[in-house]
Amino acid sequence: MRAFLLALVVSVLAFGNIGKVAASTGEAVIYRDGRNIAVKPNIDIVLKDRLVTQKESKVQVILKDETIVTIGENSEYSFDSFSYDGTANSEISMQLKNGFFRAISGEIGKVAPKRFNIKTRSATIGILGTHFYGFVKGDEESIGCLKGKIIVYTKLKHYQINAGERITLRNGVWNITFLPKAPDARVLDRTREFLQQNELIRSNAEAVQKNLEAVPGITPTPPNTPNFDPDIP
Repeated sequence: MRAFLLALVVSVLAFGNIGKVAASTGEAVIYRDGRNIAVKPNIDIVLKDRLVTQKESKVQVILKDETIVTIGENSEYSFDSFSYDGTANSEISMQLKNGFFRAISGEIGKVAPKRFNIKTRSATIGILGTHFYGFVKGDEESIGCLKGKIIVYTKLKHYQINAGERITLRNGVWNITFLPKAPDARVLDRTREFLQQNELIRSNAEAVQKNLEAVPGITPTPPNTPNFDPDIP
């Protein structure tokens, strides 16, 4: 009976909603079962949803295990598999087909890190409890780690990327470099705007407590990371 109930829980999670849109700006659409659904805060995310953003748009999704995904402009991102029951049987698989994402792993990253992955065109990202991002444009890709560690699997080998490092694919070759530490003045001004609200705010009461403007869904920037925000080009 216990095994049956567990299977039922997993099944419900797999085929029901797996999370919600916490915040959005600009225009974005979810493609689901032949339908186009305009993205707005609090709308459900369902397994197999494909989310596409337009220019100057951004969407943040919080999944049921508290994994947070921010999807940047001109991006296409899909939610391919998800099940969460609090055990090592949980799993999550997502895919960036084009554009930019930034993610903070949730409970699945703790209980089943080997079953958490995000795919890009040329690689699969595995995690070790972390905050990371990926960018795909044309034949170029960049995957960076802001906190913790990630494993980037490619066709030929895999790479461990530590906090403050990124791996970039150009001309068919992967190279590991450090994240920029000193953005130019134009970028720095925009960075300050993001860092003024550098924690995830879930309610107005929490904002008052932390003396921050109430903007639900802001992705947190961990302390002691490089002075660089991947949401900013």
